[in-house]
Amino acid sequence: MKEQIEGVDHPRTYFDHRQHRKGLKMEIKIDPEFRDLIPSPTAEELANLEESLKADGCRDALMCWDDTLIDGHKRYEICTRLEIPFKHVNRTFGT
Repeated sequence: MKEQIEGVDHPRTYFDHRQHRKGLKMEIKIDPEFRDLIPSPTAEELANLEESLKADGCRDALMCWDDTLIDGHKRYEICTRLEIPFKHVNRTFGT
């Protein structure tokens, strides 16, 4: 689904992870360089995140750049492991 966001001159593409089970393929790539830029959460923060995702689902879309995950690595790990549906936003940036 494409959606024009007010104040943004290009559409963002949203992908609902549940569509993957319906046969629509969308690979999210993990780049260790992006992943390692963000400090790891503490064990307590990670446990709180997992509990929140179990209770409320993944409310915030993961951010991708040309199908490479740039924000939401821990949410992605937890959601895929626990099969919690999530959405991601695929952004493109100018050069």
